Amino acid sequence: MNGILDDGSPVLIQSSPTHVYSLGGSYFVTLVAISNLGCRDSIVHEVIVLDLPQADFTVSDICLVILPVLQMLV
Repeated sequence: MNGILDDGSPVLIQSSPTHVYSLGGSYFVTLVAISNLGCRDSIVHEVIVLDLPQADFTVSDICLVILPVLQMLV
């Protein structure tokens, strides 16, 4: 099977192709199957890739934990 990706990557010629997109967006992937007798078929599928999430928070360096103080009662 051949995998044709619309992000400019080279054509994949593997039995189970995989690919990682570097940017989010909408991509069309074409899968082409060719039998050993030369029969050929293909399918196009849209893949929606989401952007990586961006963390949006701050952390202060203040320690809010009060450690217990043990005292001996006499």
